[in-house]
Parts: sequence; C-alpha cells; structure tokens
Amino acid sequence: MEETTQFHIINNPINDGSRNAGNAIIISDLFYKHIAKTHTIPGRYIYIKLIFKNKYQINLFGFYLPTNSTTNRQNIYNTITDTYKQHFCNKINTHMYNFVLGDFNDNDVFFNEDQLIPIRKDQKTVPFYRKKFFELLRNQQYCDVQKKLLKHPPNTFKNSHGEFRLDYIYANNLILNCINNTDIITDYCYASDHDMVVMHILTNDLFRPNIDRTRSHDTEQPTNKKRTLNDHYFIKDNETWSKYHNKVNHKLNEPRYNQIFKDTINTHTINTQAETLHQTLIKIAKDTFKIKKFKPQDRNEEPLLIRQLSNAKKKIGTLIHHFKFFVKLHILPTDPHNTNTLPPDLDKFYCKDKFWTERAVTKLTTLSKKFNFTYSWPNILNDQNHDDIKLQLTNLHESINKEYARVTNKHNLHNINKYIERRQQDFNNNQTRMLNSILERKPQKITIDRLITTTDTDEIQLITNEEEIDTLTINHFQNIGSSSHVSTNFTTMDKLPTFWQHIYKTKPKPQILKDQLIAPITSSELQMTIQSLPNNKAPGPTGITYEFWKHFPKRHHTILLTLFNNILQTGHIPSAWKSALLYPIPKPEFWNYQLEKTRPIILLESLRKIFVKIITDRLNKFLHTTNALQPNNQAGIAGSSTAEIILTIQTCIDINLAQNRKFYIMVQDLSKAYDRINLDLLTKAMDRLDLPNIFQTMIINLFKGHKNRIIIGDHLTNSFDLTTGIIQGEVISPILWVLYYDPLFEAINNTTIGGIDLQAEYPKDIYDSDLTENSHKLQLNCKLQGYLDDTTWLNNSLHHLEEHLRIADEFYNFSNIKINKSKCHLLTNDKALVKESTTNIQFGSTNIIVDVVGKNDNLRILGAHFNAFNNHNKLYHKIINTTNHMTYMIKKKKITEDMIIYVINKVILPRLEYMTQHIIVPTHINNRINIILRSAFKSVANLPKNFYTAAIHTPIAPNIIDFHDLQIRAKLANFYAASFNPITSDCIKILLLLSQTNFWYPRSPINIIQTFPKPLTKFNNIERFIHLL
Repeated sequence: MEETTQFHIINNPINDGSRNAGNAIIISDLFYKHIAKTHTIPGRYIYIKLIFKNKYQINLFGFYLPTNSTTNRQNIYNTITDTYKQHFCNKINTHMYNFVLGDFNDNDVFFNEDQLIPIRKDQKTVPFYRKKFFELLRNQQYCDVQKKLLKHPPNTFKNSHGEFRLDYIYANNLILNCINNTDIITDYCYASDHDMVVMHILTNDLFRPNIDRTRSHDTEQPTNKKRTLNDHYFIKDNETWSKYHNKVNHKLNEPRYNQIFKDTINTHTINTQAETLHQTLIKIAKDTFKIKKFKPQDRNEEPLLIRQLSNAKKKIGTLIHHFKFFVKLHILPTDPHNTNTLPPDLDKFYCKDKFWTERAVTKLTTLSKKFNFTYSWPNILNDQNHDDIKLQLTNLHESINKEYARVTNKHNLHNINKYIERRQQDFNNNQTRMLNSILERKPQKITIDRLITTTDTDEIQLITNEEEIDTLTINHFQNIGSSSHVSTNFTTMDKLPTFWQHIYKTKPKPQILKDQLIAPITSSELQMTIQSLPNNKAPGPTGITYEFWKHFPKRHHTILLTLFNNILQTGHIPSAWKSALLYPIPKPEFWNYQLEKTRPIILLESLRKIFVKIITDRLNKFLHTTNALQPNNQAGIAGSSTAEIILTIQTCIDINLAQNRKFYIMVQDLSKAYDRINLDLLTKAMDRLDLPNIFQTMIINLFKGHKNRIIIGDHLTNSFDLTTGIIQGEVISPILWVLYYDPLFEAINNTTIGGIDLQAEYPKDIYDSDLTENSHKLQLNCKLQGYLDDTTWLNNSLHHLEEHLRIADEFYNFSNIKINKSKCHLLTNDKALVKESTTNIQFGSTNIIVDVVGKNDNLRILGAHFNAFNNHNKLYHKIINTTNHMTYMIKKKKITEDMIIYVINKVILPRLEYMTQHIIVPTHINNRINIILRSAFKSVANLPKNFYTAAIHTPIAPNIIDFHDLQIRAKLANFYAASFNPITSDCIKILLLLSQTNFWYPRSPINIIQTFPKPLTKFNNIERFIHLL
C-alpha cells in the first residue's frame, strides 16, 4: 500500500510484466480506519470490507474482467467469481451496503423486458462467461446505478471503432435511495483511456435508518418576507359546516353587500367584489373551524421505549466493535501466516486511552443496571479478563436485543391492527386511500432542500443554501417554456407566413351560438357546477376549498352570479384570482435533485376554477355543436375520447395487412406544450373559429399578469410572473391547446397527397364483374391523429410522410412548439426497415434518425400497444404480468372479500380492458387471467382451491366479473359507440364491407363467421369480435 496525503491507495497490478494494467481502490483516511478485511486477485479483483457502528457494513467489490482477446479468460473469470461468491453474503441484512464496480469490458449490457437475458445495446452477443456474470448480479438483486438514475448513461471508452460503455457501478437496493447523483468525469486527472464513473452518496444519514430527512421546522424564517404557507382548516363535521353556513348567510344579509355586489363594468369594483368574497369567507372560517398551521409532520412514530432500546443497542454494539479490534491489535499475538490480518495503520485508531475509559465503564455500568444485568465491569483490560468481558458484553447485547424485538413486535402488531381497521373504514368512506394502501401506491413527493446544477463551465454544483434554492427554482419554473428565438407578435394577419394566412381566416359561425357563449350565467349552471365539484382537493393561496362553496347559502348565489357576469361582460379577471401556488413533483424517473426532472402541480383559487369550468363547458358545447374543429383533433370535446384514435390506427393496420400494402405510422414527442403557447397566436386561433371578441379577451386575461409562488418544504418563495404560455392546471387549458393546434390539422387534411387510404367497395349487381363502373365505394383517408399533445402520423409512403412533416415543421417554428425530433418512433410493416431497426427521415429542415419498432415489439400510443404485424404476444404477456403483479400485492394484505372484489372489478379489470380495447384477447389468455384473479380471491377469502368457479362469478351475489364476459360487453359497447360516432362510423362500415366481400354472406355475418372453429389469421377485428360472441 502506498500512502498519499489524506488518502490510502490499495493497488492491485497484474504481475505478468507484460503491461501496466490492473485495478486499485483509493480510500480516504476517514473510511480507512473502518477496514476489517481485504482480499485481492492480482490485477483482477479487490474486496474490501468496512465495518461501522451498529453492525453497518460496506462491501466494495472491484472487478477488471478479461477482454475477448485475453488468454485463459474462462479460467480467470471462474477464479474471480468463485472468490466473489465466498465474500458475498446471501443473508438479508438491512445494514449492509454492497457495491460492485469496475471495467466489465462489455458494451452497455442490460436485461430484456422479462429480466431473463442480458443483452447489449448494439445487439451484439454477450460472451457466455460475461453473461453469467451479469446474471449473477441480477440474481443478487444489484442495480446498475447509471441505468437507474439516467435515461441514457454516457459512454466511458472511445477508440477508432466507436464509443462504448464498459465501466459500471452496481449497488444493492438498500443504498439506492441514498445515491444523490451519478455522472462521468472526462477531465483526465489520471493516466487512463477510460472516463471515470462517479456517484455521490448522501452519507450524513447513511447509518441512521429512521432519520427524518425533511427540513427542520425549527429553522426561523426571515420576518421581512411572507414565506409561510396559508392556514389549513380542520374539517369539520356536519354540525360545524352548518354553523359555517349560518354565519355566511347572516353576514351576507348585511346591507353593505348589496351595495358592493351590483352590475358594473368598472374593473376596480370587480376586483373589490372578488376580494370581499375571499376575505368574508376566510374570516368566518377562522371563527368557525379549528386552524392548523402548516408545518412538517414528525414522521417518527416509534414510542420512547423503542428509541431508548435502540440507542442502548447502538452503544453496546459500538463497545463490542471497539473491543474486538482492541483485543486483536493490542492483546492477541499477531499470526505472521494470517493472510487476513488488518493493516498496521489501524493501530492508532484503537489505542487504549480512546476506548476503555473510566467514563465508558461508568456508562456501561448504568446501562447494565437498567436491564438488571449484574456484572462488575473492570477498569483495566488485559489478557486475563478480556475473554470474560467479551462474553458479558455479548450476553448484555443479546438481552437488549430480545427486549427490543419484543417491544418492537408489539408495536408493529398494534400498527398493523390499526391500519387494518382504518382500511375497513376507508372501504365505505375513502376508497382512494384504501386502494393506495392495498396496491402500495404512494403519492409522488420530493423535498427541495438541495439542488444539483451545472455551471457554464460544465462544473457540477450542489446547492444547499435556502435563498439560492429559491432563486434557482423560481428561475426554472418562470422560464420553463422560454425559447431561444424571439417570439413574434401576431397582431395582424400579415405577420403569419403566407401559406398559413388562409388557414387562420375566420370561419363564420351562427350568431345565436356565439351569443350563448357570453350570455349571463344562470343559477342552474352555477348550481350544477358546484354540485359536480370533488371533495378533499388542495386549495389555492387563500385556503378556500371547494367545500366552502358547496356549503355556501344558495339564496346568496346571486352574489356569485353578479361577480361572474360582470367578468363575462367586461373580460376582466379579478386581481385576487391572478395568484397561484406551484407544488413540484418528480417525473416518473428519479429526479436526482435536478429541477429539469420535475413538473409542477398548480393550485388555483377555487372560485376562479368554478367560473372557468362554467365557461369551459360552454366552449365545449359550442365547438361540438358547430363542428369547428377538425375531426381528427377532438380531444376534450364532448363525445370524443382516445377510443376513436385507437380504433382508427388499428383499422389502418388491419386493412393494410389484409391488402398486403405498406404503411408507416410515426409518433412524435412535444415538449412543454402548454408553457410555449404564444398568446397572440392563440387569439388568432380563437378568431379563426369566430369566438366573440369579449370572450377572447377574457381567455387571454386569465393568463396575463398572473403570478405564482412555489411551495418548497415548509415555506413559499417570493412571487414571480407567468411570462409565457398558459397554465397547465387550468381546466380550460386542454381545449385552448386543441384550438391552438387545430390549424396544423386543417393544413394536413387539405393536402391531396399521402395518408393511409381505407377503401371498400361492393357490386351493385353480383352478376356484373365490372366493379369499376357498377359498385358502391366507401373511402377514408387518414393522415394525422391527435389527442392533446400526442400526435400520430399515418402514411403509405415515406416520401409523402416527409412532405407532411415539412408543413408541420413550419407550423412548429412560428407557433413556438418544440418537438423532440430525436424521440420519434416509426411503426411499419416494411420488412426492410424493420430489419434495419432505424431509418433516416427528413423532418422539415432536419434529417433525423428514427427508431423502427421491431417485428415482435409494440409501439405504445395513448396507452394502447400496437404491433405492425398484429403479433400481440408481448401484449398478452404484459396483461398477464400486470394481473400477477397486482394480485401479488393483494394476497399479502389482510382485507375482506368485499375489498378484493372492489379492487378486481374497479381497478384491475378496467385497466386490462383499456389495454386490450383494440384487440380480441384469445380464450386461453382469458382463462389464464381468470385463474389468477380467482386464485387471489380464494386466498383472501380462505376458500379451498377446488371451490366452485361458477359461485365466484355468479351475478346473484357480489362477485368477480369474468374477464371473458367483460370483454364481450366492452367490445359490444365499443362497437355500438363507434358505429354511431361520426368520427369512426366509416371505419366500422369499411370493415364490415370488406368482411362481406371476403365471405360473400347475404345476410347477418354472425352465422357464417361463427361456423369457424377458431378465428382465422386473416380475420379483422370486427370478424374476431363476431367470433367471440
């Protein structure tokens, strides 16, 4: 070992004299003293075992696996893994952190979806011996740290053949939550042709398992800023609500409210009306309800006795740890032939004057008396008494452990019974919490008490200062939708590109329908909206929830109507409505203390949301009645859903496969759609649909001058302006996005080239063979399908697809919409492209490489999984895995029969139904799913395995729905809805006509289709559905 300043190097070179290779571990002085064991295989393997207090242990396994050109590589590998298995502990230990790291000499290895086979990113074969190595790591439940925290881990090695990811850090599950960040270092401060893989671990709480990592609420906040959260009111039984109702009624009867709430066009008066309502309700709430100031909850629920026993265990454990090392270093003779002797430098860490002191003996004596342990602890350690002391320390530790286990088990049993009882109550009162408990669903929450940022010089910084965190967070969410190019002010039509000017021309609508948009809001509209509001939703800045308005006296609804109609008449939004709270939550991946991996939930004023919901319903009705939007862009409009798009895409696949024609279906990814909307262009989009001017002004004013504050831990940031886009959490925002996006759909629909043609024809006279002249034809062309920011392109030609993308790219550029072109995926039955796995497509001015979905793989669109060759085996496997996973969680819970019936019928089966809405699930898959569900029900209900199946699915009593029956009902309902939906009715007609042409049935197809013993391969979805009946 070679010592450097503050660090120790454990060097392990290959001693063959041929080259300078091997591996090494550099460890700081702080951790060096905790080394309990080391073992090496020259140049290939290093094992270091570190022991800490309270039996915590860190195991470091450093590997340098042989390359393909290394001689005797199989023997080398066997030697390494055999030694590694000797050091690996198979026992489950919650105090053991394991790391496997080094140069594995294989490029970006990961496991397939089944977690069975290790494969390489470049699809090359993983050598057999290294395949065994990765399977060993998987079986021992290790996780690739960079794969876990990063979507695309960087490569670590570069040569003339390309870039490769050869270096890895694997960790066990216990340590993953403590890993703060991971990256590679390309700044070479050492002689190597590999980049250094690094990860940062939060060590301050590493050896304290039950520590509360939330920000301490004892920290005083500056008094010159309003940084605390609003009041939260305790709710509130029916009697308390009745008091609130009566107090509001009495207060609003005062004459001054009649003077305030009157028809007006004065914006100052409108502001006063809204503010008066807020302040009145807040004052009454404070007088009526108990107030709870917001502060972080203390999550430490362990009783005092358990905490005392835990501390006693730690103290004795520390003494035993020091005692063993002291005896080994200072009392027992050193065996010169012992290969596992400790490094001599550890001697200074375990000297006598730092270990067995008079104070330590006194504490030990006091602790012994608490547990009735009678032993006189000596003040001196020597070779005569150390064996007895070791025995007594061990006995004391065992006594404390037994008492700790007894008390802990009692406490855990109490908690289990408490939560079982609460779950039973939630079955009637709070089904959401019951489902979260049974299915182990936890709300996504983060604590922004530190941030990781990258400077202009690409240096990574960890920010812990509260003021800096506030500033960075405000800057991120304020500029989340900003773009690099200067936004255009589309105040006049000539500001638009020439091609798009005729697209944005106003399309006149009936005046009577336009007047309905801005007609005075009626009492029935207000009451229906208030009754439809959900309970237990987070309030906005004032703390006024929906329940406040549900218990608002109906006789005073005229006050609300006066305010709402004044807003509708003037287009002015009260200033009290122009503030909101943002609550950041993580995206599906680990957020890694990076704000880019979070998204905000916005908390708006509840009265504003009521008003906006009313005008949203009006706008929705207007768009539906006038058919103002393109038929393939109907998201959020009454009567539309994702089902139309899913049916259209599957129909395109079915017909093109049957007619042996190529098709190309491409999906694209939009980034920050709502945040990047140009308000001037939104005005043009609304004017295009002939919305009243005052209505347009009111919509724009909802987002102009808006201010947000961010909830960070136990405080709020300073307010900041909404500079771009619209509010994602506003109820009207989805429809506004559809309006904003609709011009692209019109431009693409107006093109005369491209798309996928769906066509069916049948003869007028069966004796006339000339179909060209004497036939009925039904045609449908599908070019583009959109649902909010999910966009799907359909075409029979790549050339025509590129022409449509050129038009789209121009629209995206001037409308400030950002496309992640690198995330486009292509679904096609073109076998040449499928074999290549990628293809180049000209997307506007950019030539992009698009991933082509494999022959057996699926493309997920709106939650449905499509295969270009109708090979649905992976989807069958997925729904079976989903069912297994959810029933596995259910079986572990102590729940009643009613609960499991509720979970299966209301959660599991609806999820499976949605995933399979575009296909017909075969009988054997139906049976397998039913078996899994029945098995879970029998397990929970303690029924024998041979219990009658018919009794479980009987409709007479509460029962589990048979998946086969559910599929028939769901498909029948979908077929009926699609047949009468103007968007999808042509798809159904074409499928039926093609079926009639194929089988030449003169009457109902049911009798003919069902004569087949099993569905034919060439059956389309309609025919498979008929066969299912």
